[in-house]
Amino acid sequence: MPAPRTYVRYFLMANWKGIIYQLFHMGRHITGLEGKNGAGKTTSMAAFLTAIVPNLRLLVFPNIGATGERNPSDDDGLWGRLSDDGTAFSIIEWVLPNGKSVWAGVALVRKARPSVDINKMFLIQDLPRGTHPDSAFLVKKDGNLTVPTFAAMRENLTMLGARMVVYSTLTEYLRALFDHGITPMPMSTYQEQERFYRVLASSMAGTSLGEIAKSKLRDFLLSEDRTLVHVITKMRECLEDCQRTRRDIESTQEKHDEIHGLFDAAWNMVSLTYFGALARFEQIREAWQHQSRQTRALKTQRAEHEAKFADLKENEHRLTQKEQEDGAVLEDRRTDYAAVCSAISLRARKDAAYEALQDAMAKHEVARRARVEAEERQAQARNEEKAARADDKAISDEMADLNRAIESLNGRVTRLQAARRALANARAIVGHHANEKNADALKAQSDAPMATPNCSTYGRSNCSRQDGQIMTVQA
Repeated sequence: MPAPRTYVRYFLMANWKGIIYQLFHMGRHITGLEGKNGAGKTTSMAAFLTAIVPNLRLLVFPNIGATGERNPSDDDGLWGRLSDDGTAFSIIEWVLPNGKSVWAGVALVRKARPSVDINKMFLIQDLPRGTHPDSAFLVKKDGNLTVPTFAAMRENLTMLGARMVVYSTLTEYLRALFDHGITPMPMSTYQEQERFYRVLASSMAGTSLGEIAKSKLRDFLLSEDRTLVHVITKMRECLEDCQRTRRDIESTQEKHDEIHGLFDAAWNMVSLTYFGALARFEQIREAWQHQSRQTRALKTQRAEHEAKFADLKENEHRLTQKEQEDGAVLEDRRTDYAAVCSAISLRARKDAAYEALQDAMAKHEVARRARVEAEERQAQARNEEKAARADDKAISDEMADLNRAIESLNGRVTRLQAARRALANARAIVGHHANEKNADALKAQSDAPMATPNCSTYGRSNCSRQDGQIMTVQA
């Protein structure tokens, strides 16, 4: 049994001249394209070759007429094969011998004539089995399926779970094709790329039998052979067999077309169902994303509320501790207040006692002074008593001699009268405002002798003795 080989399963081209989007189901046994002139055979082959050898120096695709001659007037190269509406894509699905598939392709942008830019060269791997190419390489826009930009296509493939690798150089891209077993050589040089391209490009023009027939090469290749009749007979029989086989194939092809039509109808129904489910999935995903955002917002709010609640608990704990501390301080202050009140009461009592003490001291001072005065008066009274006793003794002594006593008494009376006159004169002087004119008269008056009274003068009754003292009474 021959070893499995790499083959093409799908070929996709988009935004090429006259072809907006076309997906070819290639299969293992397709060897050529058939169609009317202008149907797009050359453009399709150009897109196919561009995906395999994307070298702008080699990609020249002139139109070929029925005679096999090229038409230079229509030769715009690759530029003339591209559409001017967006990015053009050429993508081939290669089924590898191990059963896996790899999508290899290029993205081209049409510049000013005749310039073309191969924007991206890429490989797509790990596209899930059963994924239809339409769902992978088309996007839904305003309810319609459209050819996306390269960035949108890459995003869509990523969402489906595929992995895209973009290569910056042609050498890296061709090396990747070789590593996957798609091309027979790495084609790292231009010469290798040119030889391989010429082999592939020859399939676009077919075999030029007309040119061979016109040249002498025909005689060399088609030499006369006697057994040719027998061979031609066999070939005719084979041709008839081939015609019968062709009729059978056509009958089978009709049945195949009918089955293919049914398959396409079923596939369209499945596609509609799939894209409806995909739209529903998009709605559900958007709702889920919205719900996820709301959930994250609620979680954020919950975290904030929990943080605030923790802060409030901490503040409550701190306030409780402060309240306890304030209670202890308040209790201490109450104790201090009671002590202060007691101290104030004691101070009031002390002030009252101090005032009472001051009053008592004042009274004591008054009593002391009174006592001192009384003691002084008592001492004076004692002195006077001693003097009176001395006088009484003296008088008693003098009473022995009455005359001496009377004379002594008269002397005292005389001195008393003189004192009285001096007092009266002094009063007169004070009352009459003494001056130089009456000073001499006042002096003479004060110097006049006083009469010495005696008991005979005033009468004996005016002289008496009382409590040991001699007193003179003027009638």
